[in-house]
Amino acid sequence: GKDFAAVPPATPERKAAVFTEHNFDVVEALTDFAEQRGHTLLELAFARLLAEPGVVAAIAGATWGAQARANAAAGDWRLSAEEVEEVDRLAPASHDAPAKKSSEHRVA
Repeated sequence: GKDFAAVPPATPERKAAVFTEHNFDVVEALTDFAEQRGHTLLELAFARLLAEPGVVAAIAGATWGAQARANAAAGDWRLSAEEVEEVDRLAPASHDAPAKKSSEHRVA
């Protein structure tokens, strides 16, 4: 099992910075993108990571068999260059994102 004792508790400030309307909108847009192509958000996360130059594998933990099978199947989707551009437009990396107020944060 995992040792969660080492994980610091989420502070109200951190929760307020992460659980924003903007971040929920990003998650919704990415979910729609994946579902329109017959995939899940998990599969999109793996596909985008594996589309990154130099990334040859994605390692994800799994607690039960169904989760391990879903993680393994997620690696089957290969994004086209156009799909990578669209995903990056929907959820730009923080260094690509427009300047934000200090109270706004990107979904990590």
